[in-house]
Amino acid sequence: MGFYIRKSVSVGPFRFNLSNSGLGMSAGVRGLRVGTGPRGNYVRMGRGGIYYQHTFNSPASAARIPVRTPQPAVYVPDSTHAPLQSIESASAAQIADSSSEQLLDEIRQKRRLFSFTPLVIAAAIVFFFFALASGSGWFVMFALIVGTAAIIAAKYRDTMRKTVVILYDFEAGFDESFRRFHEWAQAVSASRRAWHIAASGEVYDFRVVKIEAADGSCPGSVVVARDITELERLRAELTDQAVRDGLTGVYNRRQLTAVLEAQARAATDGHPLSIVMIDVDHFKTVNDRYGHAVGDRVLIDVARQLTGSVRESDMVARYGGEEFVVVLPGMDAGAAAERADRWRRQCAATAVDTPLGTLKDVTFSAGVAQLTATGSPDDLLRLADEALYRAKRAGRNQIMVAEPALPVLR
Repeated sequence: MGFYIRKSVSVGPFRFNLSNSGLGMSAGVRGLRVGTGPRGNYVRMGRGGIYYQHTFNSPASAARIPVRTPQPAVYVPDSTHAPLQSIESASAAQIADSSSEQLLDEIRQKRRLFSFTPLVIAAAIVFFFFALASGSGWFVMFALIVGTAAIIAAKYRDTMRKTVVILYDFEAGFDESFRRFHEWAQAVSASRRAWHIAASGEVYDFRVVKIEAADGSCPGSVVVARDITELERLRAELTDQAVRDGLTGVYNRRQLTAVLEAQARAATDGHPLSIVMIDVDHFKTVNDRYGHAVGDRVLIDVARQLTGSVRESDMVARYGGEEFVVVLPGMDAGAAAERADRWRRQCAATAVDTPLGTLKDVTFSAGVAQLTATGSPDDLLRLADEALYRAKRAGRNQIMVAEPALPVLR
């Protein structure tokens, strides 16, 4: 599968160019090229560094070429590199925003597309042997030409169907760095074999002590090496336990406070920051009827569903008891409420098996709040908590936002 990232992309005899003025397309052979772009139609000819180009200004053609307009500032979480613009080979004139996750999904989908080339090769071989059996020389030559052409056409078609083309406008000064990265990637892809060697995980502590003689000379040194692999593993495990909830495995309240403070400082440049405070409905009834073991399973299941439904830049934490808080950087209150409502419906559709039968309709209420320009993390938690209790007083199993102008999701 072909994969290109550049300002100019060639697909067969066609070339697509992305500039600050817009999208252009040209076609031709070496020495002669005809194209169209934001400034009009043009003809270019020449070789060896000497070229002649004539442009025909055409308002009608300029109207057909989409001109890229300045886009508003887009908040990009730390987990992504930049907002991408993707162009599929099947429709090179259509430009659409795409996240890294959507881009990877597109690449996987195209890799799963059926390849016609092996089928055409098999058919060409059968046709060639059929021509040999006929004993006709011209028929053999005809089968060879037709079979070769069909294989080339099938290979070209499969390549185009499985190619993902990205037009990426780099910032000044970044072109050279990416060119080197692209050369390295091309070298890796052209290698016969590639190895991934995982580290053994062994950690050693080395200490060197010089030996000093009575006359001040240094006749040698003593080197002490200690295997501290297990010590480092335990230290990393203790560090993780210090920020994780022991039951659900999500982050604890202490880590939530630290992350909220850091995200609040990062949000001072105008990027939104929202949180969703979740409380499992009738959790005390679940504990009283089914036992605390089943209650723990409910909390673990809710935490698992939340963790599996958030972005890498988001954070899920247990706030206390049956309450969870989800931190959503770069998302306003409206989008956060819609996402929380999807979690609510997903949770309600999940059943938990218990010794007393299947526990269905595990629901939760949630309050959504967005950090204001003058607000603090404590203010954000207080607003979300107030919205949560408004949702519980209104009948539970619903989402409320800490802004009267936004709707209630049920």
